[in-house]
Amino acid sequence: MVLYVFLFFVGLLVLYLGAEGLIQGASSIALQYGIRPVLIGLTVVAVGTSMPEFLVNFFALLTAESSLAIGNIIGSNISNVALILGTCALVLPLAVAPEVLKREYPVMLGVMVLFYVCALDGVIGAVDGAIMVLLLLGLGIYVFYDARRTTTATILESMEGELETADPEMTALAKGVYVFGGMGGLALGAHLMVDNAVAIADLMGIDHVVIGLTVVAIGTSLPELA
Repeated sequence: MVLYVFLFFVGLLVLYLGAEGLIQGASSIALQYGIRPVLIGLTVVAVGTSMPEFLVNFFALLTAESSLAIGNIIGSNISNVALILGTCALVLPLAVAPEVLKREYPVMLGVMVLFYVCALDGVIGAVDGAIMVLLLLGLGIYVFYDARRTTTATILESMEGELETADPEMTALAKGVYVFGGMGGLALGAHLMVDNAVAIADLMGIDHVVIGLTVVAIGTSLPELA
């Protein structure tokens, strides 16, 4: 039991370091080629901080642990709002721009409703997944072009904090180490987390969805808190 817990937290640490490495390496490459920081925030940073959830769910599905994956999806969203925003607000009040309430909040609410509707029949299938991915692509294209507007660009500039340590002068070897090392760390960390979370749940007699909703979800949300 102790070994499983230890390996779970080792996986969590490797997962976090992998996400940070991937973000730093990819951001440095993007800055080198003159890509605007706000667009890097929309792509590299956003995708990089979401990779822990994605890969944990990917490995969970490979091992037929769909309940763990579903629990992680729901739990991560709860953690992002309650834990991440709550913790940040305790440290420093967060200003919410009116544009966010008008545009981004309805999208977030709509995605949660879509997930609920898709899950009503007990299965989230390929058609449901295709709808979600297409909506995400459409939203990404809209935000990309809308970022040219001053108000939206100002809001998105807050994402640039992730780029403070990105070095456009980083050597090609270092960039490769960061990017591929980060990808490897993400894969290894996700694998360790899933395998040991399942083992812990089995030993304690806990439903896998509960482990996904709690420990795994909070763990995969830590890159956003950082």
